[in-house]
Amino acid sequence: MTKQAMGNDYKDEQEKIKGHRKAAEQGDAAAQFYLGLCYEDGKGVAKDEQEAVKWYRKAAEQGDAEAQLSLGTCYGTGTGVAQDMQEAIKWFRKAAEQGDADAQHNLGVCYLHGRGIAKDIQEGVNWYRKAAEQGLADAQYALGVYYLNGVGAALGMQEAARWFRKAAKQGDANAIKALSVLDQTL
Repeated sequence: MTKQAMGNDYKDEQEKIKGHRKAAEQGDAAAQFYLGLCYEDGKGVAKDEQEAVKWYRKAAEQGDAEAQLSLGTCYGTGTGVAQDMQEAIKWFRKAAEQGDADAQHNLGVCYLHGRGIAKDIQEGVNWYRKAAEQGLADAQYALGVYYLNGVGAALGMQEAARWFRKAAKQGDANAIKALSVLDQTL
């Protein structure tokens, strides 16, 4: 890419951010979420994780599921805020209840490992199942593991293989590996 083309891309990005900032300041949740992403990644603006959290929070409080997931992730990892798993779970739950598969998976992880909440394997598996049914490969693989091991679900190699196949079709390397081993025993 030429320097001139790179300069044009930068100018275009600056104009895009300018328009989104105006909309965000007027309360547009999608624009607020977009600004959060820009600040978190340093895309078109100086990277500023605290500023990202500010914009994610504005959008999340308006019910934007993607912003709720991102805000939960920030709390879960301590990105731009002090790490607080209970706050992370609060935002994951809001997004998960709106059907966000990644938030459902994250909430499942929290329950299964007792991160910021009492460990509850069955509840974790239930959240994994919701995400898996939406096609999230990570959740499909995890659900296969739980069926295979009989943890939180009825022991069933056939059911494990079914979930591994779904994840493998999406290219999940762990599922492909598990399926190759499991297929030899079925």
